[in-house]
Amino acid sequence: MDFFLGLVTGYMLNWAALAVLLLLAIFFEALECTGTALLVTAFTAFVAYLFFGVPLRIVLYGALAYAAVGVLWSIWRYRRYVHERVALIPDAKDHSYLAPKNQTRRIVHWMVVWPVSMASSVVGDVLVLAKTVVTKWLRGIYEAIYQGAVSSARKP
Repeated sequence: MDFFLGLVTGYMLNWAALAVLLLLAIFFEALECTGTALLVTAFTAFVAYLFFGVPLRIVLYGALAYAAVGVLWSIWRYRRYVHERVALIPDAKDHSYLAPKNQTRRIVHWMVVWPVSMASSVVGDVLVLAKTVVTKWLRGIYEAIYQGAVSSARKP
């Protein structure tokens, strides 16, 4: 037990470890490994609690605020999720799998690990935007090369 406490206090209670744990949680959230993301997030919160030495009363207030933001995030995220899925297959006859009663696990997950889910969504959105910009830019370059080659081939 002393070894474990020494490990946690000596190696895990620093900014770099918190950043690595948070990145791991975001990674598992992006892969939709719900249980692992939840476990890593809980461990990260515990390590942060030990690192910062926050009083228990503040922790309870924080937990209430955390839950309220989690509910709001899950509502927004569920709305976005349903719209994305319906847009992928607009002419599907049955979208009942998207009903809240069939998505309870996902919704609860969004509530519980909302900071990680939010970070994952923001990072994902930025990556999709970057991919779109780069592919359109590259497509323009390749199209110009193609048009130049075609027009030079047509000249006698």
